[in-house]
Amino acid sequence: MIGSLATALKFNAAEIKECNSKVSALDEKAEAMQKENAAIKERLCDSERYSRCWNLRVKGKKAPENKNTRKK
Repeated sequence: MIGSLATALKFNAAEIKECNSKVSALDEKAEAMQKENAAIKERLCDSERYSRCWNLRVKGKKAPENKNTRKK
């Protein structure tokens, strides 16, 4: 009976070690994904900011016809 308990204890200890190593790997992966997500958000904000700079208008000033304002 003690032998079977010792075997079960060793098995459980091995399972716990395996679970701990999987959790550690998942934690590292989650941290890397959070960093990547933050970098992607920053690039998106930069892209939106660049896009918005073309949406500026001066109130009270008519846009000249037949002129490409982006070239200026």
